[in-house]
Amino acid sequence: MSTPGGEPLVRDHRVLRTTRAVSIVIVPVLTAAFVILFLRPSLFQDDWPWRLTPLTARSLAAFAAFPAIAYLAFAFERRWSALRWPLETAIAGLALIAVGGVAPTGSSTRARERGCGGSASLSDWRS
Repeated sequence: MSTPGGEPLVRDHRVLRTTRAVSIVIVPVLTAAFVILFLRPSLFQDDWPWRLTPLTARSLAAFAAFPAIAYLAFAFERRWSALRWPLETAIAGLALIAVGGVAPTGSSTRARERGCGGSASLSDWRS
């Protein structure tokens, strides 16, 4: 089959209703958590694994909210082909978060002692 212009007709896959429903439920919850972290970092400071400054909390909230907002496209778009770029962008963002989580950053304890705020990663928790 072809279109009137002679180009081949490509069948596009549809996004499952389940995927769309999960997006509709999860994205607002994640977004609310990131907004709270951005606006009220003091709520998280006692339970955070390293010294959490307002600037660090806001930076983390903004960066981590990006993949969640990209997933919002799944709630409204029904064609998989239209979701290619948002999905690849969200995967790249999550990969960067994962790399940052396991990358060695030095001793966060020494940074905290110097009053630098410190940066920590999962590799610091293992030692």
